[in-house]
Amino acid sequence: MPDSGTRAEWPLLNAARWVSASIVLLGHATLLILHPAASLHDGIAASVLTFFARSRFSAVTIFFVLSGFLVGGGVLRAGDRFRWPIYCANRFARIYIVLIPALLLTAALDGLAYLMNPSSPIYSSPWPSGVMGSEPPFSHYGVANVLVSIFSVEPLSQPLGSNTALWSLGYEWVFYFLLPLLFQAGRSLRLGTWFGYSAMLLGPLLLLPFGKAEAAAYWFIWCAGAVARVFVGNTPWHRAASRTGGVAFLLTLLAMAAAGHKPWSELALGVSFALLIANEQVLGLRLNARLDKVLADCSYSLYVTHMPCAAFITFLFWSTNLLPPSGVPFGAGFLTMWAAIIVTALAVAFAFERLFERNTAALRDAIANVTFRRRKIPPELLGAAIETKATRSSTTP
Repeated sequence: MPDSGTRAEWPLLNAARWVSASIVLLGHATLLILHPAASLHDGIAASVLTFFARSRFSAVTIFFVLSGFLVGGGVLRAGDRFRWPIYCANRFARIYIVLIPALLLTAALDGLAYLMNPSSPIYSSPWPSGVMGSEPPFSHYGVANVLVSIFSVEPLSQPLGSNTALWSLGYEWVFYFLLPLLFQAGRSLRLGTWFGYSAMLLGPLLLLPFGKAEAAAYWFIWCAGAVARVFVGNTPWHRAASRTGGVAFLLTLLAMAAAGHKPWSELALGVSFALLIANEQVLGLRLNARLDKVLADCSYSLYVTHMPCAAFITFLFWSTNLLPPSGVPFGAGFLTMWAAIIVTALAVAFAFERLFERNTAALRDAIANVTFRRRKIPPELLGAAIETKATRSSTTP
C-alpha cells in the first residue's frame, strides 16, 4: 500500500470528495422540492439547481474514480505485499462504522414517519420527481432489503427504506473484493499481473450480454481510477495525459449539459477524470485546505445519511400542507424548504463524523488485533492500514 506521505500531498482528493457529495445532496434536495416545470424563465439560480439535479449521477461517477484510485490503486501498488486480513480490516472498519448507524437512522426516521402518517405520498407511493425511486420506500423493508443493505450488496435488491443513495455503495463493496481476488488468482496460478489487468479490461464485456451495462460501466470507471493511481507521476507524459483528460472532462460535461445523463457520457467522464488525476501537479490543487479537509472528512457520512434526512424533512413540509407532491415553483417557499433539507443533512453528517467516522482507525486497529490474535502486526502489513488513517473519507461518497 502507498505510504501516508504521498497521500497527504494530494489535496485535490479532499476537494473532489466534498464537492461531489455536495452535488448529490443539492440535486436530491432540489428534486424533492422543486416543481419540474422550473426552467430558465425562473432565473439563473433555478437553472443552476436544476443542473445540479441532473449532475448527481456524474458526482457519483467521480466517487467511483476516487474510490478506485485510493482503494483499488492501493491494492495494485501493494503487489506481493498485499495481505487479506489487514485489507479486510480496513474495508470493514471504513464502511460499517458509519453504515450500520446510518441504517438505524433510516429505520428510525422512516418508522417515525409511518407512525405519524402511514399513507404519506413521500413514503407510501413513488414521489413524482422519481428521486425516491420507482417504488414506495415503505415497500423496501422486506428481508431482502434488510440483508442487502447490511451486507452492502445493493445491486441484488433495493436499499433499505428511503436510503436510495446506498445503491452505489453496493457496487463499490463488490469492487473492493473483486479486484484483489483477480490479482491474487493470477499470482496463485503464476500467470503474473497481466491476468488481473486483462480481467479488469475484458471483464465488463462479459456483463453486457446479461443486460448489465451499468455494472460494466461502473466497474470500468472504478478500475480506471485504480490504474491512474499506479501510474501517477509528473513527467511530460503524465502532463500530456492529464491535459487530454482535462479537455475530455470539460467536453463531456458540456455534452451532458446539452444531452443529459447517458451511460456513454458517465463512462467518458470517469475515464477522463482518471486521466486528469494521474498528474501529481493536478493532485496538488485545492480550494481551501482547511475547508476541504473538514468537509471531506464527513463526505461519506453525508452520502449515506442525507436521503433519509431529506425524505423526513420533505414529509414534515408535506404534513403541514406547505409542499404538494408535484413540488413548488422556485421562490422564497422553495428556498426555505430546500435550505432546511441542506442544513439538516449537513448537521447529521457532521454529527456522524464526530461520533463514528473519526473513530475508523480505532475500529480498524481493534479488528486487526482480533484478526492477528493480539500479536504485533507485521511491519510489511502496516502500509495497508495507512489508507484509513491518512484519508478517512476515501471511498464513497
